[in-house]
Amino acid sequence: MTPSESLTARALRSILWILSSMGVVALLRLVNLMILARLLGPGTFGLMSAALVVVGLSYVVSDMGVGYALIQRKSVGEREIRTGMSVSLCTGFVLYGLVWLVSEPVGEFFNQERLPLVLKVLGLVFPLRSISVPADAMLQRELAFGVVARIDIIAFVVGYFSVSVALALIGFEIWALGGGFLGEALVRTILIVWKSPHPLRPGFDRVALRELLHFGTGVSLTRIANFVALQADKIIVGRTLGTLVLGSYERAYQLIVMPANLLGQVVGRVLYPVLSQVQDNAAALRNGYRRSLAITALVTLPMSFVIVMLDRELVRFILGEGWDDAVPAFQILGAVLLFRASYKISGELVRACGAIYREAWRQVAYALAVLTAGLIGSRWGLAGVSTGVAIAIFFNFLLMTDLGCRLTNLSWAEVLVAHVPAARLTVIVGAACLAGEQLSHRLDIGDIPTVLVALACAGSAAAAIILRWPGMLGPDGQWLIGAIRGHAPAPLARLFARPAGEP
Repeated sequence: MTPSESLTARALRSILWILSSMGVVALLRLVNLMILARLLGPGTFGLMSAALVVVGLSYVVSDMGVGYALIQRKSVGEREIRTGMSVSLCTGFVLYGLVWLVSEPVGEFFNQERLPLVLKVLGLVFPLRSISVPADAMLQRELAFGVVARIDIIAFVVGYFSVSVALALIGFEIWALGGGFLGEALVRTILIVWKSPHPLRPGFDRVALRELLHFGTGVSLTRIANFVALQADKIIVGRTLGTLVLGSYERAYQLIVMPANLLGQVVGRVLYPVLSQVQDNAAALRNGYRRSLAITALVTLPMSFVIVMLDRELVRFILGEGWDDAVPAFQILGAVLLFRASYKISGELVRACGAIYREAWRQVAYALAVLTAGLIGSRWGLAGVSTGVAIAIFFNFLLMTDLGCRLTNLSWAEVLVAHVPAARLTVIVGAACLAGEQLSHRLDIGDIPTVLVALACAGSAAAAIILRWPGMLGPDGQWLIGAIRGHAPAPLARLFARPAGEP
């Protein structure tokens, strides 16, 4: 087996590990959301969302990009790991102090008396997470995603799911969400540090510090700009429309980003270390990027159509009664699911190539677009803000895909061609979904049965294409099916077995 074939096999196994773990976690998050939405209500989620604006902004710079820098480097030794640990620890404690300082002004900004205390408690995540940053980076660098996958599942089940539901049942409201947030971080940190074979002692090396911070600072700037873009709409909604409306918007937003983040983490977490290892191989970069865009489209474009078609029914099915205000945002943001997932893939390529500062200004432009479009749209309520955000997401897709094409010498024509099989699949799956929905409405069987019937029709159409007519998925879709057959666990491989008569 050649080195490139070995790397491909390792990457595929890693993707399947991440897919299995993220799939399990995503399903559990959905169940958790269905439970908590019925126990807590929009107001509690709105308060938590306001707190996460501050905590999340600090979170993106909590390690100064050291984790990304350790993964991207061509070689890493003890001096880089120990220096990275020092930077991460110092940044974590400094950020915790800053959260304390800004907690009162932030509470006044959102007109929430409870918010300062929530921020001070949630801020503990920074020194806690800083301990595991180098260990986590080294596990990903070595494509040890089987270990990472098991840790992610255990951390969510033990740390978040169990804690949040238990606290919600006994009436702790906001602390149910906060306790789950900290519990997941604590369990994951303990397990990551335990499983890492690398030195965790702090240390200092000037050369390593300079090299890590040069790359890490660019990553941090990009992540800050991207975070502002992702949170600006929530700030606008919370400030202009109130935390109750923010709770509805935040739940709709999370329902949409869940599949985008699932795909982004499945592909992106593996794509970044893999492309970092072949960053000097132009052909491998080009092929890997084009294929990733095509596969992303095959998954997200049909899903986007289903979300738009079943918007109200899906919201009621997942969140229950009393969340209809979230429907417009859910539908509008669902329509741009492909663009959100695709720009995440482009971001992984850009960072693997080291073009971090070229990405940074594009993310600043994206953040400004969200702020501008969101503020203009707020005049028309939640639907207006959602429309503005959707336009900004498409704008960022254009910026990031253009940069990815420049780095790989891929043309826009080739990008469009790569999306043709996804469009073909969407037409077929969408027609089946629409037929199921219309039949259910004629029979007047209710929201939940309508969702189940429509999804069954859409899923059956997709399964028929995958298993019987895989040629309709294009060369990249066929490659993916072949890869699953060759590298997946036996039950999954049998599910994708070749039909009789297929070569």
